[in-house]
Amino acid sequence: MNMFDSKTKLLYYYASILLILSFLNQVNGRIIDTGVLRNVSANARWEQNGVTVAGGHGKGNANDQFEYPYSLFVDDDQMMIITDSGNDRIIQWKMNDTNGKVVAGGHGKGNRLNQLNRPTDVLIDAETDSLIICDKENRRVVQWSRRNGTTQGEILLDNISCYGLAMDNQRYLYISDYQKHEVRRYQIGNKNGTIVAGRKKRGAGVNQLYRPTHIFIDREKAVYVSDTFNHRVMKWNKGAKKGIVVAGGHRAGMALTQLWHPSGIFVDTLGTIYVVDSSNHRVMRWPKEAKQGTVLVGGNRGERAKELVNPNGLFFYGHGNIYVVDSGNHRVQRFSTEVALSNGNNMVSIASNYSSSLDMHSSTFTRKGGVGIFYFEAIHITPKRTGNYTFRSYSTIDGYGYLYMNPFDPSNVTSNLLTSADDDDESGTSDQFFISYTLQAGKSTILKSHRSPIFNMKIMFHRKNNSTV
Repeated sequence: MNMFDSKTKLLYYYASILLILSFLNQVNGRIIDTGVLRNVSANARWEQNGVTVAGGHGKGNANDQFEYPYSLFVDDDQMMIITDSGNDRIIQWKMNDTNGKVVAGGHGKGNRLNQLNRPTDVLIDAETDSLIICDKENRRVVQWSRRNGTTQGEILLDNISCYGLAMDNQRYLYISDYQKHEVRRYQIGNKNGTIVAGRKKRGAGVNQLYRPTHIFIDREKAVYVSDTFNHRVMKWNKGAKKGIVVAGGHRAGMALTQLWHPSGIFVDTLGTIYVVDSSNHRVMRWPKEAKQGTVLVGGNRGERAKELVNPNGLFFYGHGNIYVVDSGNHRVQRFSTEVALSNGNNMVSIASNYSSSLDMHSSTFTRKGGVGIFYFEAIHITPKRTGNYTFRSYSTIDGYGYLYMNPFDPSNVTSNLLTSADDDDESGTSDQFFISYTLQAGKSTILKSHRSPIFNMKIMFHRKNNSTV
């Protein structure tokens, strides 16, 4: 007799969807919660060659071009919102599209309500479905509805040298003031803000900032600031009178203990800091209380796929992909997090932070059970060559596999479903899923499996034609 009847399998299937929704809620926390990135494995690595996902056609003002973009924000629908600073506009760019769309500004440099002047940051206020924009050279913060037909914004705050923006889960707005060398917290609708970082005139003391730019707010309302001209990242706990140096702080330089004009910043739930080291043309990771960082991507100035030129904005999306605003190259680059698993001539790239356990020396994914009553695994695969791939599970209990073209939509489990394998026979033996499918080079794919955790299991990945993937 099959250990799972049809009703039980259906229950487990929908339970897995709830788990995926919870998982995605953590990953996209910057939109749903406070911008907190879920933990990324300390062993995670990123592809060194980035993929251009927006721009990349030289400096210009066409809809497929930028002029010194500064920052970006990604919404739940995989829409990138990019500050095209040199063109005085905000561009909306759907992932995988070849062109963007102007959604704010774009009417030349100016201070009318339908114009912007060197915007430097943008975020989405989900409650009002609007953009909040740092309109730097107009010394104001403006709100711009995302509804169709919107032709101008409205001023939220003025007489402020804003540079960076962040919003916490109570909709308090945090703004870095580039000239007053401070960060203030505002309740939307109230023009009187409270200083939360930088309480003295500019300087290098722990109670001072010097040209603060990008900011990040964690779940405890601690404020992380790219203290750009002090070449360091500062953390100001809620209510603190002084900050703590958490990255850099050893003057400008290119050593692993140094930063040189830090800009875009992200922090995960363990306190690991991801920061764009702009004048070193790289992105770095600094674990909590670390004395030095590690280079994740970049490090050389240039326009090749593995190079950056004075990058600024940073955003984590999906399963740990890094999106970098490569300002000097007028493009946005995506760097995917992957671990290469090899078995003879076969190679498979799998996102390390999707999976519970990976064997670095084979093409076998392993998972040991024993917690709770049910779980799922979602494994991200990006083939490097087109070909036929097989996926086979091995366990003492029935397994079910589903192959999706990325993105996977947990609210519509049939959307982007390529194929599935589950067995409903009553033979009394455990049935393992076997999927054989032709995958296209560069096309992101999700393999989702689920089963009871009281049994160990593994999944073998095999390339029939023994080519590199």
